[in-house]
Amino acid sequence: MTKDHTRSVNALNAVVPGNELGVDARKKLTSAQISEIARWRAKKEELSVQVARSETVPLAKHIIDFDEQIDTNQRQLEEQK
Repeated sequence: MTKDHTRSVNALNAVVPGNELGVDARKKLTSAQISEIARWRAKKEELSVQVARSETVPLAKHIIDFDEQIDTNQRQLEEQK
């Protein structure tokens, strides 16, 4: 699961800096930025930006889901101790 999480984060970090999406991605994206991206809606923009936006939103949502699953798993493991 953590490998899929890392893969999704890396994909998001690859798409965001190369497009004018309104996020400062010169450094690693923060969880706040990922949450912001997950809330984006479609806009009337240049086609390349529309496509990039449509690719980043599901990735961000996927990362958030993974974070929640990993946290839940970690809590369950700690309860077992």
